[in-house]
Amino acid sequence: MSLVIFDLDETMIHGDCSSLWSQRMASLGWVDESFVRHDAELMEQYAEGKLSMDLYMDYTLQPLIGRSVEEVEREVEAYVEEVIEPLIYSDACACLARHRSANDRVLI
Repeated sequence: MSLVIFDLDETMIHGDCSSLWSQRMASLGWVDESFVRHDAELMEQYAEGKLSMDLYMDYTLQPLIGRSVEEVEREVEAYVEEVIEPLIYSDACACLARHRSANDRVLI
């Protein structure tokens, strides 16, 4: 058995799940458009290798403070189904299927 590791963003899906989640939070009313714009600026810093992941996580997790685990789970499940699943590359699914049929451990 082998361990195979895949990146999600722009490898398994067409998009960036973090930026898409920020947009989803805006559609839920959990954040405003300035949050989404600032998130985009932070993602630019990430692409340039200049972003502190700790600061990014502190920023992007703020909207979850005070929300119940159940509420967040419900919204994340809907987000994955409605936003992420349609963005999964068909080649990625085929590759995962090959690894799973070989009994490889898959980490995404």
